[in-house]
Amino acid sequence: MNTDKHRWTRGSVLSSEFLCVLCVSVASVLGLFFKGHEMIQVFWEYTVKPEQVINFESHYASAGTWARFFQKSHDWRGTILLRDPETPHRYVTVDVWKDRAAYDAFRREHTREYEEIDRLCAEFTTAERCIGIFEVV
Repeated sequence: MNTDKHRWTRGSVLSSEFLCVLCVSVASVLGLFFKGHEMIQVFWEYTVKPEQVINFESHYASAGTWARFFQKSHDWRGTILLRDPETPHRYVTVDVWKDRAAYDAFRREHTREYEEIDRLCAEFTTAERCIGIFEVV
């Protein structure tokens, strides 16, 4: 397999193939991949400042600041932090929720605190974007 054609570069869009593999991998790791399940997975992509890697990982890890915040909801199922081994300082987080309604309700009810944490963590990255919200089919 020619890995060069799959290499991500800054500003490029992730391929559908990569996202499919990522979704299946994450769902499998969490044990959530079974027919008829309504769970959603929210994917975020980050470029982390080299001097902020330790801080970033401590806040975005499965037991980090964001995870502790999301634990306020019984509808949050977990967070996974992924690091790209081929592109230094590139990370993806996957937040798993019971369903879209639960995720949206949590965001509405905790807007102020969400924004506070987001401002705190903004200093760790040079780029951040929501890749999307996906359902297990």
